[in-house]
Amino acid sequence: MTKKKNHIFLGLANIFLAILVLFSVVAGVANAWSGRVNELLGTEKASIERSLDPENYRHPSDFSTPAELIAAEIA
Repeated sequence: MTKKKNHIFLGLANIFLAILVLFSVVAGVANAWSGRVNELLGTEKASIERSLDPENYRHPSDFSTPAELIAAEIA
């Protein structure tokens, strides 16, 4: 009985290992060809654009310096 269970677990482990290797290869190829994949899917490369203009932020600070913020927090 024990040998039969070992064979089942060994078979399942081999199947999961094969799936893991397959997905790793697919992920590597997709990463290497990310430009073409993005083109086929109609997406753009993810990027974050930062601005130094405070008007571009949704929640601008009420304080002009960090010292004012700390003083208000203490008060």
